Amino acid sequence: MGRRSGDQAGPAIVPAAAQGKVVEPQTAHALPVEDSPAAEAMRLQHSLRVNDGQVFKEVYQRYSASMSRVAAAYVGRNSALVDEVVHDTWMAVIQGIQRFEHRAGFRTWLFSILANRARSTAKREHRTMPFSALTFDDEAQGVENFLHSRAEQAGSDQRADETAEDQALRLEDGLDVMEALSQLPEHYQALLTLRDVEDVPAKDACELLGLSPENQRVLLFRARNKLREILLQARLRH
Repeated sequence: MGRRSGDQAGPAIVPAAAQGKVVEPQTAHALPVEDSPAAEAMRLQHSLRVNDGQVFKEVYQRYSASMSRVAAAYVGRNSALVDEVVHDTWMAVIQGIQRFEHRAGFRTWLFSILANRARSTAKREHRTMPFSALTFDDEAQGVENFLHSRAEQAGSDQRADETAEDQALRLEDGLDVMEALSQLPEHYQALLTLRDVEDVPAKDACELLGLSPENQRVLLFRARNKLREILLQARLRH
């Protein structure tokens, strides 16, 4: 499969050090090394302050593929528009990261900037806003009842909107899951990327995508079922 927008080897916009410019090195303080959104935000803040292009490149590569999938839910699979949205988002991140105060999670902050840029681009291009044409009322209550019943059976150790099979698929298939994800409609990709790839809380995902909690659960239920079907079909073929 060819590389999707956002999967490129490195960023088009990086701090001065990553552009080959001579930058006077500064003394670095110890930085958190754990792989968490809070640590990434702190590392990114520090890297831009001291012109450390390598850290920015790592954070860019970590998130850009997910950002491209979410952007495509708004502007379609037009690679030029997707790249524009992602590019503009990183520009805003560079300009605003030093003011980021960690009251919101870094991922939520990053994807909120992306969603705003994507909405503006979609409006400018006269594209249908994502999720606006989806209807959920007929099946919403049925899905709610099903998820409530399953949550009671599963107990508190398992997310109410995720089955053990969902967890196994996410943990065991690795790259196969990402391949299957790329075959889904854009609105499914966007929600699964936020909830299951980036672990954005449901409340924040609802706000980012303009969904009610009930509709988010229905869409997530549909998306996970479709992803599971694709993965199972792939396994049967092999």
